[in-house]
Amino acid sequence: MNHASIGQIYNLKEKIIINDKKDYPIRENFPKCIPRQNFPSSLKELRVNGINLKKFDNRVLKLSRLVMLDLADNNLKLWPESFSGLENLKELYLSNNKLTKVPASLLLTVSKSLNLLDLSGNQLSILPDIISNMTSLVTLKLKNNQLKRLSVPFSVLKNLDTLELIGNPELGAMPQSFQRLQLNHLSIGSKCLTTDMSGLIVEDRSSNFPLLTDLCLASLNKSGCRSKLDETCLPARLLRYWDTMEFCPCGALCLGSSLVRALIKIDPKRIAQNFTTDSHWLDWSAGMGSKAFLCCETVFCAKKCVDLYKNHWLL
Repeated sequence: MNHASIGQIYNLKEKIIINDKKDYPIRENFPKCIPRQNFPSSLKELRVNGINLKKFDNRVLKLSRLVMLDLADNNLKLWPESFSGLENLKELYLSNNKLTKVPASLLLTVSKSLNLLDLSGNQLSILPDIISNMTSLVTLKLKNNQLKRLSVPFSVLKNLDTLELIGNPELGAMPQSFQRLQLNHLSIGSKCLTTDMSGLIVEDRSSNFPLLTDLCLASLNKSGCRSKLDETCLPARLLRYWDTMEFCPCGALCLGSSLVRALIKIDPKRIAQNFTTDSHWLDWSAGMGSKAFLCCETVFCAKKCVDLYKNHWLL
């Protein structure tokens, strides 16, 4: 009976955890008899933490069976061009690195399978709308970044259960789609909250003549043909713009070039069963903050809708 070699056993591994740079699989780290210059193709779980990794390893991006990739607590600054080789990836941990942006092209390659995305503790200032395509997302962690505004249409993330936004000191009002979330856990900074129950109009473009693009999309929307159109019919950028257009409380599609934008207040308990914030006096879980409300931007198709809604700023 032939016994398996060390190399054969290594190549069958499904899980590797690396917490020391000397254990990272590069040729000079191992004896020649052990072919560890490559990761096993059988890998399903890979954790590489705290070894000052500065760039994505192209070998990792070819592990087609990988389900979980954890590169937290390193020094990553640049993203790879694509994650297209990781078609089975369900969990991606990139917390506590030095990432400054999330390229839309990258998210397109993992959008169908990813359940968990952890980008906490980076230097992100903006989040691409394409995250709304990641409809399998259950957990999204964005705490301790530099986010100032969220334009993501969260309402399409039907499976989202946990959203962490705390630790973004400049992040203010949430987008209108936030109102339709049904979360188990939400953490958010105190700047997103208020005890003032009045409403506020922040921008009035309702007197502007709408752009032809907006009028055409509104007409197409009325025909109910969005599900039948793809990039072979309209440019991808135009389709994404269409998908991010918002609806007035009256039900009409709001035209981006001609609308009223206002702030309304939402009871956080309508959005999440468990709610935490970074301000002690607004700590709902501690039984406080019973008069604190979440600020959400809402758009109206016309001034007349604002007048109808002005006595109902609180939801």
